Amino acid sequence: MINSRETLAIVELVVYIPTLVATIAIVIRHGFKRQLGWIYLAIFCTIRIVGSILEILSHKNPSNVSDKEWAGIFQSIGLSPLILASFGLLKRVIDQTSDRAPTFRTHNGHLVVNTLSARFGIVKRILGPATAIARRSRLIQLLQLPATIALILCIVGGVDEASSNESDQKTGPRLFKTGLIMFTVLLVILIILALASLKEIRNTPSQEKRLLFAVIVSLPLLTIRLLWGLLSVFLSHSTVFRISGGSVVAQGCMATLPEFLIVLLFDGVGFLSQRYKAQEIDLTENQSMHAPKLGSKR
Repeated sequence: MINSRETLAIVELVVYIPTLVATIAIVIRHGFKRQLGWIYLAIFCTIRIVGSILEILSHKNPSNVSDKEWAGIFQSIGLSPLILASFGLLKRVIDQTSDRAPTFRTHNGHLVVNTLSARFGIVKRILGPATAIARRSRLIQLLQLPATIALILCIVGGVDEASSNESDQKTGPRLFKTGLIMFTVLLVILIILALASLKEIRNTPSQEKRLLFAVIVSLPLLTIRLLWGLLSVFLSHSTVFRISGGSVVAQGCMATLPEFLIVLLFDGVGFLSQRYKAQEIDLTENQSMHAPKLGSKR
């Protein structure tokens, strides 16, 4: 007989297979530049499909402990691609907003300033198009590293926790908690950057406002998903909040449903948004690379 956890895995499989196809279509339409966000959604859908298959296999063959362990690990690593997808879409909004932000203008009489600006781009770098916005774009690029580190910590922590080695079993939860704390910090930064972008919505092209609103709406859903992860790790002895063997209702309401709503939301705006041309991506990348470094004086 199929139990509730296996049923949830089957539902995820039925939902995420067509969703992956739709997401891949969006990725092809918009291009394979990672910072656009949808490539991370495709990765997330793949993770959920593999995790669901392993969950189903673990119930079909209970003697195979490896399937159950890896099903739990795949269930726990969904945050990273979702947060990176949110950062990617927000970066696109920020890059497009910087093109419309007020720029520093020089007058014809300022011969020296105009010459320096034309020859070396000094003025443009310091007082050019939305310097603060360009810094935010650069920050998002840099945040990919800690997000990846947090993901690795969660994977290693899950593997160690399931290990038969007593030392690894003690180390695993600590690594997992560290990874989730890093995700918490990343989510806080995402919220701050999204709210800062919302304040500049006047300069945001109407085409990109959909993406910004999608990111804003996803924030409470990401928070609920992160909360479930934190509760499942820090309250590991609870019969409700556990990655493996916990309440299916709690997992469905706090993890599965928020995740799918985020994917549905981002895929929806992906179909509605116009293609972001490769030339525009290269241009905004160069602008963020040449922006003043974080913490430097203007």
